[in-house]
Amino acid sequence: MKKIDITRDRAVAMRRSKPDLTAGIPFLPTILVILSFILVSAVTPLHASTGEPAKALENIRKRDYSRIESLVRKMPTPRSLQALAAFIRKNSSDDWEIARGAYVWIAENIRYDSQALFSDSITVRDAETVFRTRLSVCDGYARLFEAVCGEAGLTAPMIYGYAKGLSELPPRLRNGINHAWNAVWLSGAWRLMDVTWGAGYVSGQKGYENNFTSFWFDTSPELFAHWHLPYNPYWLLLEREITVPEFQAMQSPEIASIEKMHEVGFTTGMIREVITRGYLPEMYRISSMNLLGFSAREIQQGILSGYLPQGWQYDDVRVRVVTAPTQGALSSGRKYRFAIKTEKPAQIAAFVNNRFSELSPEGTSHHFTITCRQGELKLSVRRNGRDFYPILIYKTI
Repeated sequence: MKKIDITRDRAVAMRRSKPDLTAGIPFLPTILVILSFILVSAVTPLHASTGEPAKALENIRKRDYSRIESLVRKMPTPRSLQALAAFIRKNSSDDWEIARGAYVWIAENIRYDSQALFSDSITVRDAETVFRTRLSVCDGYARLFEAVCGEAGLTAPMIYGYAKGLSELPPRLRNGINHAWNAVWLSGAWRLMDVTWGAGYVSGQKGYENNFTSFWFDTSPELFAHWHLPYNPYWLLLEREITVPEFQAMQSPEIASIEKMHEVGFTTGMIREVITRGYLPEMYRISSMNLLGFSAREIQQGILSGYLPQGWQYDDVRVRVVTAPTQGALSSGRKYRFAIKTEKPAQIAAFVNNRFSELSPEGTSHHFTITCRQGELKLSVRRNGRDFYPILIYKTI
Protein backbone atom coordinates (compact mmCIF):
# COMPACT_ATOMS: atom_id res chain seq x y z
CA MET A 1 0.00 0.00 0.00
CA LYS A 2 1.26 3.44 -0.87
CA LYS A 3 2.29 5.41 2.19
CA ILE A 4 0.14 8.41 2.97
CA ASP A 5 1.91 11.68 3.65
CA ILE A 6 -0.33 13.52 6.07
CA THR A 7 2.06 16.46 6.32
CA ARG A 8 1.20 17.75 2.88
CA ASP A 9 -0.53 21.05 2.37
CA ARG A 10 -3.75 21.15 4.40
CA ALA A 11 -5.85 22.46 1.53
CA VAL A 12 -4.82 19.52 -0.63
CA ALA A 13 -5.46 17.06 2.17
CA MET A 14 -8.94 18.43 2.80
CA ARG A 15 -9.86 18.06 -0.88
CA ARG A 16 -8.65 14.48 -1.20
CA SER A 17 -11.03 11.57 -0.87
CA LYS A 18 -10.13 8.92 1.69
CA PRO A 19 -10.07 5.13 1.65
CA ASP A 20 -12.77 3.48 3.72
CA LEU A 21 -11.94 1.24 6.64
CA THR A 22 -13.09 -0.60 9.63
CA ALA A 23 -11.12 -0.71 12.76
CA GLY A 24 -10.49 -1.26 16.33
CA ILE A 25 -10.79 -0.75 19.98
CA PRO A 26 -8.19 0.17 22.57
CA PHE A 27 -5.90 -1.82 24.84
CA LEU A 28 -4.28 -4.70 23.04
CA PRO A 29 -5.36 -5.10 19.51
CA THR A 30 -8.33 -3.78 17.61
CA ILE A 31 -8.09 -2.72 14.18
CA LEU A 32 -9.52 -3.27 10.88
CA VAL A 33 -8.96 -4.00 7.36
CA ILE A 34 -8.39 -1.04 5.11
CA LEU A 35 -10.61 -1.21 2.10
CA SER A 36 -8.01 0.08 -0.27
CA PHE A 37 -10.23 0.47 -3.28
CA ILE A 38 -13.25 2.14 -1.71
CA LEU A 39 -13.26 5.91 -1.92
CA VAL A 40 -15.62 8.22 -0.09
CA SER A 41 -15.96 11.96 -0.27
CA ALA A 42 -14.21 14.24 2.22
CA VAL A 43 -16.17 14.66 5.44
CA THR A 44 -15.26 18.24 6.27
CA PRO A 45 -18.59 20.16 6.40
CA LEU A 46 -18.79 23.52 4.68
CA HIS A 47 -18.70 25.47 7.93
CA ALA A 48 -15.69 23.56 9.26
CA SER A 49 -13.16 26.01 7.84
CA THR A 50 -14.71 28.82 9.85
CA GLY A 51 -15.20 26.88 13.07
CA GLU A 52 -12.78 27.40 15.93
CA PRO A 53 -10.86 24.31 17.11
CA ALA A 54 -12.58 22.53 19.96
CA LYS A 55 -11.57 23.69 23.40
CA ALA A 56 -11.36 21.35 26.38
CA LEU A 57 -14.06 23.00 28.48
CA GLU A 58 -13.86 21.57 31.97
CA ASN A 59 -17.35 22.78 32.87
CA ILE A 60 -18.84 20.80 30.00
CA ARG A 61 -16.99 17.59 30.87
CA LYS A 62 -18.07 17.91 34.51
CA ARG A 63 -21.70 18.18 33.49
CA ASP A 64 -24.16 15.68 34.95
CA TYR A 65 -25.58 13.51 32.16
CA SER A 66 -27.20 10.99 34.50
CA ARG A 67 -30.79 11.92 33.52
CA ILE A 68 -30.42 11.37 29.77
CA GLU A 69 -28.20 8.32 30.33
CA SER A 70 -30.84 6.72 32.57
CA LEU A 71 -33.60 7.41 30.05
CA VAL A 72 -31.61 5.95 27.18
CA ARG A 73 -30.66 2.84 29.14
CA LYS A 74 -34.28 2.22 30.16
CA MET A 75 -35.94 3.06 26.85
CA PRO A 76 -37.94 0.36 25.05
CA THR A 77 -36.05 -1.34 22.24
CA PRO A 78 -36.29 1.08 19.29
CA ARG A 79 -37.75 -0.36 16.10
CA SER A 80 -35.63 1.80 13.82
CA LEU A 81 -32.67 4.10 13.73
CA GLN A 82 -35.08 6.98 13.21
CA ALA A 83 -37.13 5.97 16.27
CA LEU A 84 -33.96 5.90 18.37
CA ALA A 85 -32.98 9.39 17.23
CA ALA A 86 -36.50 10.71 17.82
CA PHE A 87 -36.56 9.34 21.38
CA ILE A 88 -33.18 10.86 22.22
CA ARG A 89 -34.09 14.22 20.72
CA LYS A 90 -37.46 14.35 22.49
CA ASN A 91 -35.91 13.58 25.88
CA SER A 92 -32.83 15.81 25.60
CA SER A 93 -32.66 19.35 26.92
CA ASP A 94 -29.99 20.45 24.42
CA ASP A 95 -27.57 19.26 21.75
CA TRP A 96 -25.04 18.03 24.33
CA GLU A 97 -27.59 15.60 25.74
CA ILE A 98 -28.49 14.42 22.23
CA ALA A 99 -24.84 13.60 21.54
CA ARG A 100 -24.48 11.92 24.94
CA GLY A 101 -27.62 9.87 24.45
CA ALA A 102 -26.44 8.61 21.07
CA TYR A 103 -22.98 7.83 22.48
CA VAL A 104 -24.39 5.82 25.40
CA TRP A 105 -26.97 3.86 23.41
CA ILE A 106 -24.52 2.84 20.67
CA ALA A 107 -21.73 2.01 23.11
CA GLU A 108 -24.01 -0.24 25.16
CA ASN A 109 -26.05 -1.86 22.39
CA ILE A 110 -23.63 -2.48 19.52
CA ARG A 111 -21.21 -5.36 19.91
CA TYR A 112 -17.74 -5.29 18.40
CA ASP A 113 -17.31 -7.96 15.70
CA SER A 114 -14.03 -9.42 16.92
CA GLN A 115 -14.69 -12.72 15.12
CA ALA A 116 -14.84 -10.99 11.75
CA LEU A 117 -11.75 -9.00 12.65
CA PHE A 118 -9.55 -11.98 13.43
CA SER A 119 -10.98 -14.21 10.69
CA ASP A 120 -10.27 -11.49 8.13
CA SER A 121 -13.91 -11.45 7.00
CA ILE A 122 -14.84 -7.84 7.65
CA THR A 123 -17.42 -6.17 5.48
CA VAL A 124 -18.43 -2.52 5.56
CA ARG A 125 -21.97 -2.07 6.86
CA ASP A 126 -24.15 1.00 6.53
CA ALA A 127 -25.75 2.55 9.59
CA GLU A 128 -29.09 0.80 9.06
CA THR A 129 -27.39 -2.61 8.90
CA VAL A 130 -25.33 -1.90 12.01
CA PHE A 131 -28.49 -0.85 13.86
CA ARG A 132 -30.37 -3.97 12.74
CA THR A 133 -27.61 -6.52 13.42
CA ARG A 134 -26.20 -4.78 16.53
CA LEU A 135 -22.76 -5.87 15.31
CA SER A 136 -19.88 -4.00 13.70
CA VAL A 137 -16.31 -2.79 13.88
CA CYS A 138 -15.24 0.82 14.37
CA ASP A 139 -16.41 1.95 10.94
CA GLY A 140 -19.95 0.85 11.76
CA TYR A 141 -19.94 2.44 15.21
CA ALA A 142 -18.91 5.75 13.65
CA ARG A 143 -21.42 5.46 10.79
CA LEU A 144 -24.26 4.76 13.21
CA PHE A 145 -23.26 7.61 15.50
CA GLU A 146 -23.19 9.99 12.54
CA ALA A 147 -26.59 8.76 11.36
CA VAL A 148 -28.33 8.95 14.76
CA CYS A 149 -26.93 12.42 15.42
CA GLY A 150 -27.95 13.49 11.91
CA GLU A 151 -31.53 12.29 12.40
CA ALA A 152 -31.60 14.20 15.70
CA GLY A 153 -30.34 17.42 14.08
CA LEU A 154 -26.60 17.32 14.81
CA THR A 155 -23.62 17.30 12.47
CA ALA A 156 -21.28 14.42 13.41
CA PRO A 157 -18.95 13.54 10.51
CA MET A 158 -16.89 10.36 10.50
CA ILE A 159 -13.12 10.79 10.72
CA TYR A 160 -10.61 8.27 9.40
CA GLY A 161 -7.08 7.90 10.60
CA TYR A 162 -4.46 6.03 12.57
CA ALA A 163 -4.94 4.66 16.09
CA LYS A 164 -2.46 3.18 18.52
CA GLY A 165 -2.79 -0.04 20.48
CA LEU A 166 -2.93 -2.33 17.48
CA SER A 167 0.39 -4.14 17.70
CA GLU A 168 -0.85 -7.73 17.96
CA LEU A 169 -2.40 -7.89 14.51
CA PRO A 170 -0.60 -8.94 11.33
CA PRO A 171 1.47 -6.18 9.71
CA ARG A 172 -0.84 -5.94 6.71
CA LEU A 173 -3.65 -4.93 9.09
CA ARG A 174 -1.49 -2.51 11.06
CA ASN A 175 -0.17 -0.38 8.22
CA GLY A 176 -2.02 2.68 7.07
CA ILE A 177 -5.43 3.96 8.10
CA ASN A 178 -6.93 1.65 10.70
CA HIS A 179 -9.64 3.40 12.70
CA ALA A 180 -12.72 5.63 12.50
CA TRP A 181 -14.26 8.05 14.99
CA ASN A 182 -16.41 11.22 14.94
CA ALA A 183 -16.49 14.93 15.55
CA VAL A 184 -19.70 16.66 16.66
CA TRP A 185 -20.52 20.34 16.23
CA LEU A 186 -21.59 21.54 19.70
CA SER A 187 -21.67 25.04 21.20
CA GLY A 188 -19.95 26.53 18.18
CA ALA A 189 -16.96 24.17 18.06
CA TRP A 190 -16.03 20.64 17.06
CA ARG A 191 -15.89 18.01 19.82
CA LEU A 192 -14.13 14.68 19.41
CA MET A 193 -15.87 11.37 20.14
CA ASP A 194 -14.77 7.73 19.82
CA VAL A 195 -17.82 5.64 20.60
CA THR A 196 -16.00 2.41 19.66
CA TRP A 197 -13.43 2.89 22.39
CA GLY A 198 -16.18 4.10 24.70
CA ALA A 199 -17.96 0.75 24.28
CA GLY A 200 -15.26 -1.68 25.38
CA TYR A 201 -12.24 -3.47 24.02
CA VAL A 202 -10.98 -6.52 22.18
CA SER A 203 -8.45 -8.63 24.06
CA GLY A 204 -6.55 -10.62 21.47
CA GLN A 205 -8.63 -13.40 19.97
CA LYS A 206 -10.39 -13.95 23.29
CA GLY A 207 -13.17 -11.74 22.06
CA TYR A 208 -14.94 -8.57 23.03
CA GLU A 209 -15.44 -7.19 26.53
CA ASN A 210 -18.06 -4.55 27.33
CA ASN A 211 -16.42 -1.81 29.34
CA PHE A 212 -18.31 1.48 28.95
CA THR A 213 -16.36 4.65 29.61
CA SER A 214 -17.32 8.27 29.03
CA PHE A 215 -13.66 9.29 28.64
CA TRP A 216 -13.90 9.23 24.84
CA PHE A 217 -16.90 11.59 24.82
CA ASP A 218 -15.68 15.16 24.23
CA THR A 219 -12.05 14.25 24.81
CA SER A 220 -9.76 17.26 24.54
CA PRO A 221 -7.86 17.40 21.22
CA GLU A 222 -4.53 17.52 23.09
CA LEU A 223 -5.28 14.20 24.79
CA PHE A 224 -7.05 12.63 21.82
CA ALA A 225 -3.96 13.14 19.66
CA HIS A 226 -1.92 10.79 21.85
CA TRP A 227 -3.87 7.86 20.40
CA HIS A 228 -5.61 9.19 17.25
CA LEU A 229 -4.05 10.75 14.15
CA PRO A 230 -6.62 11.76 11.49
CA TYR A 231 -5.81 11.30 7.83
CA ASN A 232 -7.14 14.81 7.25
CA PRO A 233 -4.99 17.00 9.56
CA TYR A 234 -7.83 19.48 10.00
CA TRP A 235 -9.45 17.03 12.40
CA LEU A 236 -6.60 17.24 14.86
CA LEU A 237 -8.33 20.46 15.94
CA LEU A 238 -4.94 21.74 17.06
CA GLU A 239 -2.97 24.77 15.98
CA ARG A 240 -0.24 22.63 14.47
CA GLU A 241 -0.15 19.43 12.48
CA ILE A 242 1.45 16.21 13.71
CA THR A 243 3.45 14.04 11.35
CA VAL A 244 3.28 10.25 11.37
CA PRO A 245 6.81 9.93 12.89
CA GLU A 246 5.87 12.47 15.59
CA PHE A 247 2.67 10.57 16.30
CA GLN A 248 4.51 7.27 16.57
CA ALA A 249 7.06 8.81 18.93
CA MET A 250 4.49 10.47 21.21
CA GLN A 251 4.13 8.96 24.65
CA SER A 252 0.76 7.24 24.82
CA PRO A 253 0.14 5.83 28.30
CA GLU A 254 -1.91 2.71 28.92
CA ILE A 255 -5.46 3.58 27.96
CA ALA A 256 -6.91 1.68 30.93
CA SER A 257 -4.99 3.89 33.36
CA ILE A 258 -6.15 7.07 31.61
CA GLU A 259 -9.75 5.90 31.70
CA LYS A 260 -9.41 5.00 35.40
CA MET A 261 -8.10 8.50 36.21
CA HIS A 262 -11.11 9.96 34.43
CA GLU A 263 -13.39 7.62 36.38
CA VAL A 264 -12.02 8.68 39.79
CA GLY A 265 -12.40 12.38 39.03
CA PHE A 266 -9.32 13.62 37.17
CA THR A 267 -10.08 16.61 34.96
CA THR A 268 -8.74 16.87 31.41
CA GLY A 269 -6.09 19.32 32.60
CA MET A 270 -4.98 17.00 35.40
CA ILE A 271 -4.65 14.05 33.02
CA ARG A 272 -2.71 16.15 30.52
CA GLU A 273 -0.29 17.28 33.24
CA VAL A 274 0.29 13.70 34.36
CA ILE A 275 1.03 12.58 30.79
CA THR A 276 3.40 15.51 30.29
CA ARG A 277 5.41 14.52 33.37
CA GLY A 278 6.02 11.12 31.84
CA TYR A 279 5.15 8.76 34.70
CA LEU A 280 1.89 6.88 34.84
CA PRO A 281 1.18 4.09 37.35
CA GLU A 282 -0.76 0.95 36.52
CA MET A 283 -4.53 1.15 36.61
CA TYR A 284 -4.73 -0.95 39.78
CA ARG A 285 -2.65 1.57 41.77
CA ILE A 286 -4.94 4.43 40.80
CA SER A 287 -8.00 2.33 41.62
CA SER A 288 -6.68 1.12 44.99
CA MET A 289 -5.69 4.64 46.08
CA ASN A 290 -9.19 5.80 45.25
CA LEU A 291 -10.78 2.93 47.21
CA LEU A 292 -8.62 3.80 50.23
CA GLY A 293 -10.04 7.32 50.26
CA PHE A 294 -7.44 9.40 48.43
CA SER A 295 -8.98 12.16 46.30
CA ALA A 296 -8.26 12.63 42.59
CA ARG A 297 -6.07 15.62 43.43
CA GLU A 298 -4.13 13.62 46.04
CA ILE A 299 -3.60 10.77 43.60
CA GLN A 300 -2.39 13.26 40.99
CA GLN A 301 0.08 14.72 43.50
CA GLY A 302 1.39 11.23 44.14
CA ILE A 303 1.79 10.55 40.43
CA LEU A 304 3.57 13.86 39.85
CA SER A 305 6.00 13.01 42.67
CA GLY A 306 7.34 10.30 40.40
CA TYR A 307 5.96 7.27 42.20
CA LEU A 308 2.59 6.22 43.58
CA PRO A 309 2.22 4.01 46.69
CA GLN A 310 0.84 0.53 46.31
CA GLY A 311 -2.45 0.05 48.08
CA TRP A 312 -4.97 -2.70 48.94
CA GLN A 313 -8.54 -2.74 50.16
CA TYR A 314 -10.18 -5.82 51.72
CA ASP A 315 -13.86 -6.67 51.86
CA ASP A 316 -13.71 -8.12 55.38
CA VAL A 317 -11.80 -5.15 56.85
CA ARG A 318 -12.80 -1.91 55.17
CA VAL A 319 -10.06 0.70 55.51
CA ARG A 320 -10.18 4.46 55.02
CA VAL A 321 -6.99 6.53 54.91
CA VAL A 322 -7.49 9.92 56.59
CA THR A 323 -3.90 11.20 56.59
CA ALA A 324 -0.94 9.73 54.69
CA PRO A 325 1.71 10.89 52.22
CA THR A 326 0.57 10.75 48.61
CA GLN A 327 4.05 10.29 47.19
CA GLY A 328 5.22 6.70 47.04
CA ALA A 329 8.91 7.49 47.63
CA LEU A 330 9.57 8.80 51.17
CA SER A 331 12.77 10.32 52.54
CA SER A 332 14.85 8.26 54.96
CA GLY A 333 15.22 9.93 58.36
CA ARG A 334 12.05 12.01 58.07
CA LYS A 335 8.93 11.58 60.19
CA TYR A 336 5.57 10.98 58.53
CA ARG A 337 2.08 11.04 60.04
CA PHE A 338 -0.62 8.49 59.27
CA ALA A 339 -4.26 8.39 60.35
CA ILE A 340 -6.38 5.42 59.32
CA LYS A 341 -9.94 4.41 60.15
CA THR A 342 -11.39 0.93 59.91
CA GLU A 343 -15.06 0.09 59.55
CA LYS A 344 -14.89 -2.35 62.47
CA PRO A 345 -12.33 -2.82 65.28
CA ALA A 346 -9.00 -4.04 63.98
CA GLN A 347 -5.27 -3.69 64.54
CA ILE A 348 -2.90 -1.93 62.18
CA ALA A 349 0.86 -2.36 62.23
CA ALA A 350 3.69 -0.37 60.70
CA PHE A 351 6.61 -2.37 59.33
CA VAL A 352 9.96 -0.84 58.42
CA ASN A 353 11.95 -3.21 56.24
CA ASN A 354 9.62 -6.03 57.31
CA ARG A 355 10.20 -5.42 61.03
CA PHE A 356 7.57 -4.20 63.49
CA SER A 357 7.84 -0.47 64.11
CA GLU A 358 4.49 0.34 65.70
CA LEU A 359 1.31 -1.56 66.49
CA SER A 360 -2.00 0.15 67.20
CA PRO A 361 -4.45 -1.11 69.83
CA GLU A 362 -7.55 -2.76 68.47
CA GLY A 363 -10.07 -0.13 67.50
CA THR A 364 -11.39 1.85 64.55
CA SER A 365 -9.01 4.89 64.70
CA HIS A 366 -5.30 4.35 64.17
CA HIS A 367 -2.57 7.02 64.37
CA PHE A 368 1.15 6.69 63.67
CA THR A 369 4.16 8.97 63.50
CA ILE A 370 6.87 6.98 61.78
CA THR A 371 10.52 7.75 61.13
CA CYS A 372 11.49 6.14 57.84
CA ARG A 373 14.68 4.24 57.17
CA GLN A 374 16.00 3.43 53.74
CA GLY A 375 14.18 0.47 52.25
CA GLU A 376 10.44 0.00 52.66
CA LEU A 377 7.59 1.18 54.86
CA LYS A 378 4.51 -1.01 55.01
CA LEU A 379 1.22 -0.36 56.82
CA SER A 380 -0.78 -3.55 57.31
CA VAL A 381 -4.10 -4.57 58.83
CA ARG A 382 -4.71 -7.75 60.86
CA ARG A 383 -7.40 -9.86 59.26
CA ASN A 384 -9.43 -12.52 61.04
CA GLY A 385 -7.35 -11.96 64.16
CA ARG A 386 -4.36 -13.63 62.55
CA ASP A 387 -1.89 -12.43 59.91
CA PHE A 388 -1.23 -8.87 58.78
CA TYR A 389 -1.98 -7.88 55.18
CA PRO A 390 -0.66 -4.71 53.47
CA ILE A 391 -2.73 -1.57 53.11
CA LEU A 392 -0.08 0.84 51.85
CA ILE A 393 3.51 0.23 50.78
CA TYR A 394 6.06 3.02 50.32
CA LYS A 395 9.68 2.85 49.27
CA THR A 396 12.09 5.00 51.30
CA ILE A 397 15.23 6.54 49.83
